[in-house]
Amino acid sequence: MVLIRIVIAVVLWTVAAPAMAQQRIALIVTNQSYTQPGAKLENTHADGDLIKAALERVGFRVWTVRDTRSEGELLKAIGDHAQRLTDAGPEAVGFFYYSGHGAADRPDGANYLIPTEAPLTHVNQLPLMALRLDKITSTLAAVAKMSFVVFDACRNVALQRETRDFGFKGFAPIREQRGLLVAYATEPGNVAIDQSIYARALADEIVKPGLEAGQVFRSVTRRVVRETEQKQAPEYLDKRLDDFHFVASASAQTASLEAPSLPLPAAAPTPPLAPCDGIEVDVAGGARQCIKPGSGKTTWFKDCPTCPEMVVVPAGTFTMGSPANEPDRSDNEDQVQVTLSQPFAVGRFAVTRGEFASFVADTGYKTDGGCYTSSGTEVKLQSDRSWRSAGFAQDDRHPVVCVNWDDAKAYAAWLSAKTGKTYRLPSESEREYVTRAGTTTPFWWGSSITPNQANYDGSAEPNHSGGSKGEYRNGTVPVDSFEANPWGLYNVHGNVYDWTEDCWSDKNASNPRDGSARKSRTCTHRTQRGASWADESDILRSASRIMILPEARGSFFGFRLARNLIP
Repeated sequence: MVLIRIVIAVVLWTVAAPAMAQQRIALIVTNQSYTQPGAKLENTHADGDLIKAALERVGFRVWTVRDTRSEGELLKAIGDHAQRLTDAGPEAVGFFYYSGHGAADRPDGANYLIPTEAPLTHVNQLPLMALRLDKITSTLAAVAKMSFVVFDACRNVALQRETRDFGFKGFAPIREQRGLLVAYATEPGNVAIDQSIYARALADEIVKPGLEAGQVFRSVTRRVVRETEQKQAPEYLDKRLDDFHFVASASAQTASLEAPSLPLPAAAPTPPLAPCDGIEVDVAGGARQCIKPGSGKTTWFKDCPTCPEMVVVPAGTFTMGSPANEPDRSDNEDQVQVTLSQPFAVGRFAVTRGEFASFVADTGYKTDGGCYTSSGTEVKLQSDRSWRSAGFAQDDRHPVVCVNWDDAKAYAAWLSAKTGKTYRLPSESEREYVTRAGTTTPFWWGSSITPNQANYDGSAEPNHSGGSKGEYRNGTVPVDSFEANPWGLYNVHGNVYDWTEDCWSDKNASNPRDGSARKSRTCTHRTQRGASWADESDILRSASRIMILPEARGSFFGFRLARNLIP
């Protein structure tokens, strides 16, 4: 009895945790970065964050997916959600929230959720490029006793042009499935205002104690109608057989847990969190991790089991480029002062072959077209080479190679959607900043180099950089080879080149001084940093930079990612 009372006391003390036996599982999909002219939205990701925070407060485990580019990506997200509900058992309660564009093929026809990169030019293409709404509702009705399905769609952004009929604006009425409460941000045939009004109302009502779910959605409707002056009227259809409270009233929680015997002991107060002397990193899954910038040798984080390991680097000012007296420097390494005002995260390692394989398995991504390889002084394109077979031995801890700029960008976009965090390629100045890690010498460890410190063509004479000749490995080495720099990054010199976000420029002087990427509407070449296993030592210097066609894949080209910490 003592143990039972302690458990009850803990439940009562944790007010935010609902008193329920069933698991609560949610999926949030937000589509914002539409590629069709005039279709891009502004608030869907923020709306998803509002709903996520509210659901987590009432005990849901929440998964988020951003900017699903195709019907297949949308369907994959729904399938994963359905599997999680199935695994949770027959008493599980589901919640699915979609924010983005939706349309119907005719006023009384089928409804569709529209992926961000669907190249729609006519309503007849909807079945080929978008996901039918009833496919979602029928799937979710079959896997859980009760599910809430919310379509914050039909945004008030034109999806029709003079010769481009993308579909009837607004959803058509549909017949719902038993066990579901399906809610719409606005009534059939109308559009919703892209100003977060519905999302804010729903997030506020979900966390109010004592409201049955039907009351929650009625309250949302009244509030949105009032705040939009009747321009938008949400609607919901409820086919549930059982009541559900997102948060039970305080009296109901107490009554359901009261024991008929001795009074419950007082719950011990929650101990205060230790102060963070670094940066609190919001890791996917809702956890927060305190990381001190620049302590990457011992402190790192990752957002999922197959995600890259990231370290936090501090804000600061540094001199980009090389001094005029540095041996082997190029004219394009002119010096400029760059200030990075916010800390950010960057990969401890280049993205590995194993991590890239997870991306390909998840998306079916193709990297056709062959790969440039190096043999002695000759570089040639070989059609049978790819990231799976680069021409030398690799395992999953080697850096992925034979990837071009678009491949790296696609991986970053997938990882952002998978984790709900903003992953990206680093800018050129960020890449030099993290390479130097507060140092000013040609290499982070000093002025000379040997093959015992990095992977490069050690058989060549060391030019003017000093050091000594040694081994030429003729391929990559595992990403955790050699010593990490002071901020915990491995192989910032050699092994594989890293793609950066920047368009190429002949001078550093054209770089933004805030650490952002150099962009151009006519970007014919991109910038790479770090050099590779096939290069001589002078190319490995911190300031060295090269220009490459973005479509080029080489057995010496890889990438590492950056991640924003502050929205």
